Amino acid sequence: PCDEYLQAVEARLDAPSGTAADVAGALREALQKRPAVGGDALGADAAEQALVSLAATNGGQVQLHSKAFSQWLHDAFPLDCPAPVAVVNHANPKTSDEWMEDPGGDVGDTDTLLSEVMNILKRYTTLGAEGGEERRGAFAGGESGGGEGGAAGSDVDRSYKGPVEPRG
Repeated sequence: PCDEYLQAVEARLDAPSGTAADVAGALREALQKRPAVGGDALGADAAEQALVSLAATNGGQVQLHSKAFSQWLHDAFPLDCPAPVAVVNHANPKTSDEWMEDPGGDVGDTDTLLSEVMNILKRYTTLGAEGGEERRGAFAGGESGGGEGGAAGSDVDRSYKGPVEPRG
């Protein structure tokens, strides 16, 4: 519903901003089209006074795509309009078209990320053992104590030779 309100105001004003009276009039028209809300839901003096105050802070104009107007919509219609979200640490937001463009030189970042993931997975799958040989050596031939470079398990061929065929 909040998008419908904003679209109705944009369509009536045909501009990115308007006076508080024009914005309130456009909202009243939009609200009359919604039978559950009724035409005078905006009639609260506090809501209209807040809209006039909002316009006064910006040279008599309400900027329709401003955070302040989004907050006003939320205050006036809390069930229909979500509160605006504070954007923190977004120094370079991208549009959908920018996301779809060729990444260019960002491939190196992906390679670095993949290397980090591979190292983490390597440590996880070897249970933290450096290179994994110490852990596997102790269990390779069913003997214990072969992980420290001793004789037990050190002559076991650990190279991968493909899937094991069942004996039959």
